[in-house]
Amino acid sequence: MSVAAFVTRGRHLLKKQLMEDDDDLAALLSTDRRATGREIVKAGWRAAHVHVAGRVPAALAGRIAGEFGADWEGLEQLVSVKPEFFVYAGHGVYVDEPEASGPLIHLGKTDMLSQFDLALRVSLPRNKLTVLGACLAGQGMGSEGGDVLGFMRSLIISGAGAIGVPLWSVQDSAMVSTVGALLRGSREALGPSSTGVFDVVQALHDHYRRAWRRPCRWRHGSTVFLSLCTYDRFASGAAPAVRTRRAETGETMGAHERTVRRRTALADYEALRERRPELFLNPPGAAFTILLDPAEQERASDEASRAAVAAGLPESAGDIGVVYRDAYFCLVRDAVRFVDDRLGTYIRIVPAAASGEPRCSPSSPTDASSCCATSATRTAPGTGRSPRIR
Repeated sequence: MSVAAFVTRGRHLLKKQLMEDDDDLAALLSTDRRATGREIVKAGWRAAHVHVAGRVPAALAGRIAGEFGADWEGLEQLVSVKPEFFVYAGHGVYVDEPEASGPLIHLGKTDMLSQFDLALRVSLPRNKLTVLGACLAGQGMGSEGGDVLGFMRSLIISGAGAIGVPLWSVQDSAMVSTVGALLRGSREALGPSSTGVFDVVQALHDHYRRAWRRPCRWRHGSTVFLSLCTYDRFASGAAPAVRTRRAETGETMGAHERTVRRRTALADYEALRERRPELFLNPPGAAFTILLDPAEQERASDEASRAAVAAGLPESAGDIGVVYRDAYFCLVRDAVRFVDDRLGTYIRIVPAAASGEPRCSPSSPTDASSCCATSATRTAPGTGRSPRIR
């Protein structure tokens, strides 16, 4: 079992999302016989809201709203839709070379898509769920500054909702089954007996429980390591006040709640500074300076919040402090001054503890994220069948 979770105070990364009939599904399919992209078939989606870049499955050919090539232009077309659901199906690799390092996913037959391409080219302001269905897509890499980089961080920057990524090699049949179940579950949430709220973590749990009870469906062997990155803001079970395309984009929280939210994040930030001062040094020649004066922090946070609202994001995207921590890592948003004297924020993912130090844990049960990454492995001995590995 592997767990990955981050926290943000807004729509992004929420494990509970409000579904709508006109949610768009965008699929980037860099497929072949070993990565089929069949997860979008029989997903229960209205054809008028399905957009595909790549080879369209035969069952959907000629029926969907948009068909594009599996290339840079096709990716741009998918992003322009501002899809609520974004799915990639294809192959992934991890490169560890002096000139290049980190996870890569295939784009068509000749190109590769890096975490930096994704961060710079993809914007998902309305997204509710993004899944990269490729081997090793969830693995990260370290930087000289102590950050953890990878597709997960890039998707956070892009504004993704809940994020699903495999941490290791995965079989096509397992990805088709798992991602297909999540997509169908989101549409089932719109049924007359449902509330309209889709809980992606619960849906993944339910899928794995069903899969284990029906071993015949796994008779040729399959492995699932899907890590869901989510934040459960609504611990009480109340429906989330999700911003959708028909909702206004202004910040819904009052001034008092905003003040409490910011103070909580800053209290953890100051505790982290006291415990690990090496993380807050400002070396000469750096691209920005970390601001530690409370007045400067407030100005930088306000600047970032205004920019976030102008971009259609929650005002809380400008909060600074420790916005999430668990036993393994912390998500820190610093107030910074850039070299051109602009104020803003910078997000870092840092290890939860220094070498030899006890690991930290979430400071408040109500702020702890609820996420899951479940593994299910079934292998039938003596079948002699080679599974399709992405």
